[in-house]
Amino acid sequence: MVTVSDAGTISTGPVSTSVVPWIETRIDASSCHNADEVYEKLRTALGSLVLQTKERVTAVRLKISGTTDANRELNRDLDQVRNETISIANECGNGLLWIERVQVATRPSIDRTSLLTRDDPVGEIVRTVAALRRNPTDLDQFSSIQELRKKLPPDIAEGAEPIKLDTLTLVAALEEAEGLLLARLSVAEAQ
Repeated sequence: MVTVSDAGTISTGPVSTSVVPWIETRIDASSCHNADEVYEKLRTALGSLVLQTKERVTAVRLKISGTTDANRELNRDLDQVRNETISIANECGNGLLWIERVQVATRPSIDRTSLLTRDDPVGEIVRTVAALRRNPTDLDQFSSIQELRKKLPPDIAEGAEPIKLDTLTLVAALEEAEGLLLARLSVAEAQ
């Protein structure tokens, strides 16, 4: 808002116009050794967010990322992570923070070199992803990707917010899938 006084002094200030602001928050869990440390980082971030939004009801989309020892614990039960996040949001925001989505996109702290030499499905996955990292344009050649492009309805493929199946998007999806798969496999192997 711009205000001009009778003396001609001009001042400006923000005016919130949205009913509910939507904020995407990222938590880097790289330095965390367990889920409790991730939740402490989350508590700090959400506390700051409440101050930043000036105590307005706010919708939050949270992404937890990073290569961390907490990966296994976080991926063991995604519903538990969401419930813990909601609990922390209620604690920090007194009902002002609404958690729209929690995405756990962490990676395990693992020795990829040893995984590459394994003669099992885990080793095969790691070798395949490593090969695709070296030549990401190969992702475009997968018949399932080409078939998916053909099957996408025009309003989704070409609409206002089209789904992109370009190399950059496919590489990001590959990285996320590898992290999730290795996390699930490491949980299964630990049991």
